[in-house]
Amino acid sequence: MYPAHRDAKAALRWLIANANQYNIDTNYITVGGGSAGAIIATTLGITKTIDFTNEISLSNDPSLATTNLNSNNYTIKTILDFWGSGVAVTANNNIYKYNRFDPTDAPIMISHGTNDPTVA
Repeated sequence: MYPAHRDAKAALRWLIANANQYNIDTNYITVGGGSAGAIIATTLGITKTIDFTNEISLSNDPSLATTNLNSNNYTIKTILDFWGSGVAVTANNNIYKYNRFDPTDAPIMISHGTNDPTVA
């Protein structure tokens, strides 16, 4: 999951770095997705802006130089989770040894049916 989360963070930083060119109002950032996309969106919303930027060095992964590492001035305002799961949250909690959810996180809307036989 780590590469997917790192790529999503890089994509978000790219949007922030190019906000003026594409008329993006960075005061109203919402992330969302369905299934695996919901897992990524939740991780984007509950991690810090600096997360997934320095776990790997530029010498180990030169592509990091193109991921707008200095575009960390943003706040996610809302998270939309459609039939995702808590697997990434649990993994992050286990890796970093603290609960990623806290009162400063963006509000999250979770939509998930109770009859889903795959994801509880």
